[in-house]
Amino acid sequence: MSRGEEESGDYTQGKLIEMFEKMVRIRFFEEKIIELVTAGRRILCHLYIGEEAVAVGACTNLRNDDYITSTHRGHGHSIAKGTDVKSMMAELLQKKTEQTRVRVDQCISLSSL
Repeated sequence: MSRGEEESGDYTQGKLIEMFEKMVRIRFFEEKIIELVTAGRRILCHLYIGEEAVAVGACTNLRNDDYITSTHRGHGHSIAKGTDVKSMMAELLQKKTEQTRVRVDQCISLSSL
């Protein structure tokens, strides 16, 4: 444990702060989606607001080489695992980037079956 860090259960204060920051990052991402939809952008997705702690708690002890899978509310899990939020937003807005490989409209059509 680093100097100045206190333990809380099995996590140091630094780890708890890191977890909180991930929860806030997830919330800001979801709030940005709401902002864009309110402004008239067509974005079809199920929001993850209120579930941030679930994703962060589930992903905190995963290794970098661990894989995750999710359902129609996967933004939180992806962000908690470390996915770049800019490329995720680009994917939701159906913009091509080097990091996006699957078009969002294909994912949405599968989730609506």
